Amino acid sequence: SRGRIENYKAELGKLGQMIPFEHMTLEDFFEAFPEKALNPENPKSFWPHTEEDTLEFKEKKLRESRDEHH
Repeated sequence: SRGRIENYKAELGKLGQMIPFEHMTLEDFFEAFPEKALNPENPKSFWPHTEEDTLEFKEKKLRESRDEHH
């Protein structure tokens, strides 16, 4: 428990030193939260995450389904 409390205190200290969200630029947000911000160098950081989620994959499956029925 003490270890978690220390971790929470460290996180609160970090958050207390941050620029307020309403004053942040996208670059500031990326520096503060790289795991949550859009990374222009890694376009796969947001949807679609997998091939199955892409529009091309769904269209391919639809064509295959139509071909099977004809």
